[in-house]
Amino acid sequence: MKLFDLAPAYEQALSIITQMEEDGCTADELEEAMKMVDQIEGDLNTKCMNIASWVRNLEAEAKAIKEAQDAMDKRRKAATAKADSLRNYLFYGLKLAGVTKVQFPHFVISVKQCPESVRIAPGALIPDKYLRHPEPEPNKVALKDALKHGKEIPGCSLERNEKLEIK
Repeated sequence: MKLFDLAPAYEQALSIITQMEEDGCTADELEEAMKMVDQIEGDLNTKCMNIASWVRNLEAEAKAIKEAQDAMDKRRKAATAKADSLRNYLFYGLKLAGVTKVQFPHFVISVKQCPESVRIAPGALIPDKYLRHPEPEPNKVALKDALKHGKEIPGCSLERNEKLEIK
C-alpha cells in the first residue's frame, strides 16, 4: 500500500473504532477492530521507516556526489593552473627568443596581438555615465526585522513554513 492510502485508512479505522465504542459493540468486536488498526499502524510505520531510510540514502548519495564534484573541481583547477603556467612559460620564452610563429604537424604556435582593453588605475575617478549600476534587490534580513517589530510593509509578510526532519 502507498503512504497516501495508508494514512487515510488508519484515520478511518480509528474513527470506526470510536463509532463502535459509541454504538456499544462487544469486547471481541472491538478487539478484532483494534487488530486491524494495529496492522494498519504497523504498515504505516514500516512505510514511513522505509521512505525515511530512502531519503537518508539519497542524501548520502548526494553528499558523495558533491564530494566527488569538489575533488574533480580541484583537479580541474590544478590542471587549468598548470596549463596557464606552461602557456605563460612558452609565451615569454618565445618573446625572449624573438620568435612569433612555430609550426608543427598537429598545431601552430604564434604570438598574436590582443584587441585593445581598458586598464583602470587604482583610485581612478570614473564619470558616472561609464559606470554600471546593479539592480536593487530586497534586503530580506532588514525586512524580516522590520516586520517582526510591527512595521507594515506593503506586499511583505512573515510566514513560517514546515519541513520534514529525519535525525
